[in-house]
Amino acid sequence: MEQPLGILLILLGLCYRFGRCKKFVNGLFYLWRFPYLAYLFGGGSFLLAYFIILVLMGIPMILLEIALGQYTGTGPVKIFQRLSPFFGGLGYAIIANQFLICTYYAMILAWAFFYLFASFTNDLPWTHCGSTYSGPFCHSTNDAINCWKLGGVYQARCYSPMLAQQMNLSPIPPSLKTTSSEEYFNRYVLRISESISNPESPDWRLALCLLLAWIVAFLCISKGVHSIGKAVWVTTIFPFVILIILTIHGGTLDNAVSGIWHFITPNWKRLLSVKLWVQAASQVFFSLSVGGGGLITYSSYNTFRHNFYFDGIIISLFNGITSLLAGFAVFSALGFMAGQMGVSVGSIVKEGPGLTFIAYPDAISRMPVPTLWAILFNFMILCLGLDTLFAIIETIATGICDHWPKFTKRRVWVIMAICCAGFAVGLLYTTRAGIYWVQLVDDFVAGWPLIFFGFCEIVIILLYGVNKFSDLIYSMTGHHVNWIYKTAWWSVIPLCTLGLIVADWIYYEPTKYNGVRLPLWTQVIGWMLALGPVMLIPLHAAYEIYNNRKLSFCAILKTLFTPTSRFQPQSASVEVLYSQILVSPESINPLLPRIYPADVHAESRV
Repeated sequence: MEQPLGILLILLGLCYRFGRCKKFVNGLFYLWRFPYLAYLFGGGSFLLAYFIILVLMGIPMILLEIALGQYTGTGPVKIFQRLSPFFGGLGYAIIANQFLICTYYAMILAWAFFYLFASFTNDLPWTHCGSTYSGPFCHSTNDAINCWKLGGVYQARCYSPMLAQQMNLSPIPPSLKTTSSEEYFNRYVLRISESISNPESPDWRLALCLLLAWIVAFLCISKGVHSIGKAVWVTTIFPFVILIILTIHGGTLDNAVSGIWHFITPNWKRLLSVKLWVQAASQVFFSLSVGGGGLITYSSYNTFRHNFYFDGIIISLFNGITSLLAGFAVFSALGFMAGQMGVSVGSIVKEGPGLTFIAYPDAISRMPVPTLWAILFNFMILCLGLDTLFAIIETIATGICDHWPKFTKRRVWVIMAICCAGFAVGLLYTTRAGIYWVQLVDDFVAGWPLIFFGFCEIVIILLYGVNKFSDLIYSMTGHHVNWIYKTAWWSVIPLCTLGLIVADWIYYEPTKYNGVRLPLWTQVIGWMLALGPVMLIPLHAAYEIYNNRKLSFCAILKTLFTPTSRFQPQSASVEVLYSQILVSPESINPLLPRIYPADVHAESRV
């Protein structure tokens, strides 16, 4: 595969050169996390904040991280240790944070496996109110229509008029109704408890699905992701086709316009919420893998001369378009469901991380041949989710092997250890209180810590020098960074990230699920999970200061805040050329073709 095409494909989750299948963007977070955050924060308000942050911070940070990875050819652990020893703990913090994220991320895949297995039936189970698990306020549109055609009275199930009169059944108020898809997810799949304090033992069904997710991830990565390189053409293009079909079909549903209007119309008062901006920023960072080590890790496989400006634009367009498609597909379904239930879009379902497994299945059940579409949809979720899980595991494994090079030859065992540890921790999410823990960990671990890592990265670049960093990019691409990116690095990103972090701490809002605040002890655990990885940064800084304690104060500052001699291009020959360019860039004839030595680093890592 030619290099330019290979780079483009990796951005879309396709096949990277050297036969490795990589992923720069977290596809499942468009389908799963973006819709539920948009619903939680009022639809259009979150959408506006999301795109503002994408433009102001997301795109410049993409360029920054790809440049760092491509220039050095190493992962985040080595890069930050060499670029600024004081912030050498940033790479370790990112790896620890990514491990916590992958533990609950795999649980989303477990739910997808559960729904995939449940889809192999002519009558999809979430289209009905189950007699063994549904509550008295369950409402199935299909069952209600069939019941009315028979002249019956529908209330969770169909009653004859005489029996309904004898039982004195009265119509259920619209505000109390719950959809059959929501009842199926909460009462049958999760078997959700009344509170997080009542977890009980792990559900064996979900535990097996979780185990399957980790086994698939391990087998694919341990066998070498190049083994599925050709299949990734299908697993990446296929989800887009399904998503477009769902979006078009959703637009044809009755009352879909009300849901779409809710999605694109901002509530200006909601924009005053600090939580909204923090979650929008974390969604941008997470979906782009900014602050998560993925961009740095996989761009390190680029050749030194690769022009990555085009990559950043493609990633951003991919991000925005996919998020819009996912939003239109979900909210059109929510509009239809709201019309059937006689309530507003904002109150049709209880907000939470399970929204995707409520809205999408309900919409699919109204398509021709729903069984086929249900199987294809859940397979799409698995394609996107497993692809992203591969990337997270690879990032963690790269960090471990960078710190302990002796494990490089035992990489399979490292990956196995990561998968086993992830499964062990993930058993907590298979309990009846699992959804509460998913909400808690997602709120804390995937929130302000990612923004903080981005802030640390931009501080490191400021200490290194924006103009020097621009020269570094010039040595790879032959193009100087324009003033827009420099302005973002100089002022916009540092001020915005710091402001969001401080505001989030000052106006802290406890985590809620279904509008109910989780207990105080869970909030404490959430802060511990968020601060744990972050604390590795000051701890490593203290360690570096202790190692240099014999130096003078000024010497310590110079040592800790300036790059080490090991911060250099991917190969020695490239370093010579780079130094020549920095010394006298005007001496290079721009009309002559730019020739760089072949990259030898990436091949050595495969």
